[in-house]
Amino acid sequence: MRHVCTSPDRHPGFAAGRVAAALIPFLFATAAAAQTSSEPTPASSRRAPAQPPQSLMLAVSLFGGSSETALESGVDPQAVGPYADADASLTYQHRSGRATVAVSGQSVVRHAREAFTPMRQQGSVAFTAAGARQQFHASQSVGYTPYYQFGGMTQLTLMPLSDAAQSHGDLANTDLSTIAATTDVDWNKTLSERVALSAMYNRRSTTFGRSNLDMITQSAGARLSRRVSRFAALRTGYTYRFADSAFNAVRLREHDLDLGLDYSRPVTASGRTTVSFGSGSSITPQDEGLAFRLTGDAALTRLLGRTWNARIGANRSVQLLEGFAEPVLANVVNLGLSGTLQRRVAVSSWASLSTGTVGLSAATGNGYENWSAGGGLSVMVGRRGTFDAQYFIAGDRFEDGVILPPGLSAERRQRQGLRAGFSWRGFLVGR
Repeated sequence: MRHVCTSPDRHPGFAAGRVAAALIPFLFATAAAAQTSSEPTPASSRRAPAQPPQSLMLAVSLFGGSSETALESGVDPQAVGPYADADASLTYQHRSGRATVAVSGQSVVRHAREAFTPMRQQGSVAFTAAGARQQFHASQSVGYTPYYQFGGMTQLTLMPLSDAAQSHGDLANTDLSTIAATTDVDWNKTLSERVALSAMYNRRSTTFGRSNLDMITQSAGARLSRRVSRFAALRTGYTYRFADSAFNAVRLREHDLDLGLDYSRPVTASGRTTVSFGSGSSITPQDEGLAFRLTGDAALTRLLGRTWNARIGANRSVQLLEGFAEPVLANVVNLGLSGTLQRRVAVSSWASLSTGTVGLSAATGNGYENWSAGGGLSVMVGRRGTFDAQYFIAGDRFEDGVILPPGLSAERRQRQGLRAGFSWRGFLVGR
């Protein structure tokens, strides 16, 4: 049965509303101050400097912080508390003609409760070939994390700060270790001035500490688009996705029909405000027939002053997620603001909410809700160092009708934390 909350303060939707209500005034108050900046200087017509044939970049950081997790029934006994993190990444690129090979690795180690824990351990290799009319990209990555976030992911790619939150396990809701291997292949070709063709393949293998949750998802598809005006393009395409999961004996399948419109144009004379949207559809086989759902995304972007950017976006999609026996219908809304207060001081903030249902058929109590918000301050120290302070708050809730993976409960969960530290980034070779 659907869980009924008698107190509005305890409802996760109300908590998410409070976070958004607290954050939005900050976004627009800061944005209003940024409006006093002068208009941006036109970009120089000089050609960009040639890239070196190879480069090697090192990034290291040391952070100290504290985080806590609270459940609806009380404090989570697995809450982290005070901790110290060390983060290091190395990225190598080699360019030869129109081809580029990139190899990268990242390691995050945490010290908490008198023990060292390896957090994100990740490596990847990528190959890119770019010609005058076509491009090809292929990549392979493998990563390990001791914690995992089940449920519809909030889209935090608007801010670099969100990657730090994910790599340090801030948004995880279980202590299940995971090894994930992802393969991506993309190809696109310009057939004429108005027509373009693209194809893609993706494979993701997720191995959990509990083998009954292991999952492999694959997708392959192609798309043809034709530009009909300066701001609009018609597209047609098809993508087939399927998932084999130890959690569900039945193969999950999904057909994405990409019959829609892409539209993006400035809505002001200065070109500082841009609106964009795209549409699509998803067809999922069900026991009672085919489930048809409209999908799409939209965004509104506003440039503020010389260095500020504000964005609000929305997305609706059908996803095949680990730990769930049915496809997930996800609706995501996110806000983001970033810019500089002074030449060496930058700030960023976000708020994101993901709601939907586990399963596409009409049912009672099969909803979920994930939300997150945060902000960060970065101060440059010299040419390559920065001092960073970051805060995040996140929560999730699953209704009683959702079949959950082991280690995840249906009760409301909220996590928050604060960290501060020093980061250094520089090229060891090249530049």
